[in-house]
Amino acid sequence: GFFSSVPHYDPESIFAYELGYKGQFFDGTVQLNASTFLYVYDAIHIQIAVESGAGVSTAVVNGPEAQSIGFEAELVWLPIDGLTVGATYSITDTEYQDDVADPVTGQLGIVDNNQPSLPASVFEVALRRSSIDGEPLQRVPEQKYNLYAMYTVPLEEYGAVTFQAVYAWTDDVLFD
Repeated sequence: GFFSSVPHYDPESIFAYELGYKGQFFDGTVQLNASTFLYVYDAIHIQIAVESGAGVSTAVVNGPEAQSIGFEAELVWLPIDGLTVGATYSITDTEYQDDVADPVTGQLGIVDNNQPSLPASVFEVALRRSSIDGEPLQRVPEQKYNLYAMYTVPLEEYGAVTFQAVYAWTDDVLFD
């Protein structure tokens, strides 16, 4: 970023392994898509707070190796003409495999400005550092699912009207 104390970072790389299945059943009225995966990141991009001349700033940096392993599935059912019922589910376990060094100071760990027991107004930056080794990745919920139903009523030469109901749930997401 233009105002960041760390304006540049290297590309990240990923080795992605996936095994999946796609199939239809009951004369094509039921479709199942499922996959399991393992992603291994090298130098994953993470957004952290870093020390700067003006205090603490936000920067995107290359983090340590990280991995993500999980399973996802989608089921779609067409019980009658015009009606589609479906569900999706995913479970993902993520983890940083090492700690990250502050690109400005070289100190290990991230500056954690969100610890209620160590407020930034009282404690110096060095005391507010936290290790990310073994912690889950940012912005990846452990589980999520959604259920939906759609019913389409054809209106002949006037097109169609579709009624839809959706329920979606997402697990806690770590943003910092």
